[in-house]
Amino acid sequence: MREAAICFFSKGVTNLANQKSPKTFVLDVSVLIHDPKAPLYFEENTVLIPTLTIKNLKEEAAKPGERGANARDALRTLMELFHDSTSMGTRYTYPENEAEMDMAIAAEGCVPELDAFENIDGTAFAVPSVILPETNGEISIIPTTASNILDVAREQRAILVTKDIATRLCSFASGVEAQDYLHDHPSEVSKFYSGRSIVYLPAKDVSELAKGGDGIAFRANTEIYGLDDSGVEEFLRPSSYRLSENEFLVVKNAESPSSGGVLGRYARGKIYPLRYGNTKPFEITPRNVAQRFAIEALMTPSEGPQDRAPLVILKGPAGTAKTFLSIACGLEQAYEHHDYRSILVTRQSSLLDEPVGYLPGGEYDKVSPLLRSVFDNIETLMPNAKKEFKDGVAYGPVEELVAQGVLQIQAMTFMRGRSIANTYVIVDEAQNCTADQLLTLITRASKGTRICLLGDINQIDSPYLDRYSSGMTVVSELMKGSPVCWQVSFTDAECERSELANEAIHRLTRKN
Repeated sequence: MREAAICFFSKGVTNLANQKSPKTFVLDVSVLIHDPKAPLYFEENTVLIPTLTIKNLKEEAAKPGERGANARDALRTLMELFHDSTSMGTRYTYPENEAEMDMAIAAEGCVPELDAFENIDGTAFAVPSVILPETNGEISIIPTTASNILDVAREQRAILVTKDIATRLCSFASGVEAQDYLHDHPSEVSKFYSGRSIVYLPAKDVSELAKGGDGIAFRANTEIYGLDDSGVEEFLRPSSYRLSENEFLVVKNAESPSSGGVLGRYARGKIYPLRYGNTKPFEITPRNVAQRFAIEALMTPSEGPQDRAPLVILKGPAGTAKTFLSIACGLEQAYEHHDYRSILVTRQSSLLDEPVGYLPGGEYDKVSPLLRSVFDNIETLMPNAKKEFKDGVAYGPVEELVAQGVLQIQAMTFMRGRSIANTYVIVDEAQNCTADQLLTLITRASKGTRICLLGDINQIDSPYLDRYSSGMTVVSELMKGSPVCWQVSFTDAECERSELANEAIHRLTRKN
């Protein structure tokens, strides 16, 4: 079955697409940390930023790491919006004379005004607001004595927008309407892009593809077929069938659909046979179709005149060998053939966004406990590596690779500002990253660098992300069809860890 397309829309919240009249939204600190420019994306609606949110931003801004950086960026964004600091936070009696009203000086491209609000004691005051000329949307900073963002939304009769799942749950019991911030959120999802499909071609084309060569031209009159929605092998005409750039294919004979198929990849208007699918990186033999697709992506050079794979995304459940294959291909290219200067492994975790400087040891010691899965794979791939004890500390293949400069370990927190050249980068547990975090990382890639994003969108640890808003989902969907991005999704059935793991997935996994 083909995956349904996922549509993105530039709205702040779910129901903006079909709304008839402007609405009022209150933003909490989680939204502004997630996207410091969030107030700009609510189109013609009114956005209220409580002073409680500003206070929370101030507390977050003092912290190191990605959250602190985003909090500082959010404060700067608000300051630039209002521009005239003399008009911010000033209490006015409303109405005032024209001279007083003119104290709100227009920021570049914006028109500040003063809106009336009623104080608790019944007195009136005014606060500055900004009208966005492109959308006529309004942004205001409102004073509040409330200590709870739910109370603020209730007082203002507004919709609360928050990334905090717990806060949204509490809103149900508080009688406050709350929504997720969805500016970078895919909507109308039926299935995520998997990077792979089954297609059916005439026997002559399948035979030609099996011979290798220059591939099969994907012409307008090519007889390519796919399954209908029932899954029965009743074929559709090519006019309704579309392939994405670098999409992996199992090509079957349309005249004998139950027979085996040939593996290929669609690119530049052709279906090509796999070039590296049978390769054994670091003596590892692929065990299923998905692994052969993954090896094809991971072994394709990051630079080249035609085929190049600087960005590889591997999605799927635990035990499907995403990390194992990535490490094997990385060692094959960086350690054996020196195609890359080094392998850099990083991971996003709530622990890694804390001040790791307070943890004992150097950076390797601080970060390595969270990358134990990577180290396990390296030790499996290098079983004959000599293990020693120096000063009572185990010294094995991982430590040797680090000492040689082949392997680098770094927290995601410290990736900002780097320029990474000729490096094989592995981002483990990428489903816990936001879209901005992955954008920051991907834009660090310089010449000759490959970035591998590995993760399972059904195992998200962050309280501010779900499988739809995860940065891995956003990057996967927006990079779909790019000539520099290759993607493979693994299924539960392709778990190869052990018979026990396969049985556990079959018996213990709850089915929706």
